[in-house]
Amino acid sequence: MTIEIKSLDINLSEKQILKNISLTIKSRDICALIGPNGAGKSTLLKAIAGFYPTKQVYLLGKPIASYHAKELAKTVSLLPQNIAPVPFTLMEFLLFSRYPYRSLFHDDRKALSVCREMMNLTGIEELENKRLDIVSGGQLELAYLASLLVLEPEILLLDEPTTYLDPYYIEKLSKIIEECSKNKTIIIASHNLEWLSKIATRIVALKSGNISFCDKKIDRKAIDKLYTPSAFSKTASKC
Repeated sequence: MTIEIKSLDINLSEKQILKNISLTIKSRDICALIGPNGAGKSTLLKAIAGFYPTKQVYLLGKPIASYHAKELAKTVSLLPQNIAPVPFTLMEFLLFSRYPYRSLFHDDRKALSVCREMMNLTGIEELENKRLDIVSGGQLELAYLASLLVLEPEILLLDEPTTYLDPYYIEKLSKIIEECSKNKTIIIASHNLEWLSKIATRIVALKSGNISFCDKKIDRKAIDKLYTPSAFSKTASKC
């Protein structure tokens, strides 16, 4: 398995956000995280990305706490909900994003070729010399996604990636995810259930910091219970 989480608890500002989460995600899965606002989806993604000190998260068989910063950046990348325009051209932004591959004693000879490869994959080659503070929201989202892909991570985490995308860019994103899943494990947190039902190979539902259910498809009855506050009852938090 690519990701293994064992009895994970996360407390923030004296509030328990995740409660005894156990979860295994296999290589090349496209795993959808669903659930109402405040369920813990973004917190779980951040835990997998190494934002919190924990011994309960394992990536590729190694505890996340044992990874050095640059090694972790090459292993797992997170696209957050909120992204901001930056006053750099796309190429400048992508080259900067390759920082884990540079050092005082090592030149990143693959940088240009990898950056152009990921521009081609995301379909934004025309932005190569355009500043990212004057592009559309959809183009900016794809630019940020390309900035993660140039890191060549084995695990890709996407938090609400379709929020600001129109149907054209959502379709484009679907094709990128399908291509990336050939050699990456992908986890997507989203409220866009119709879209997730088309691309996800696995569904993990969170509610009030617990895992509510796991399945290979989105079931209408389970969804109704998930999003109805009074209908929630504590379930086993392992899948």
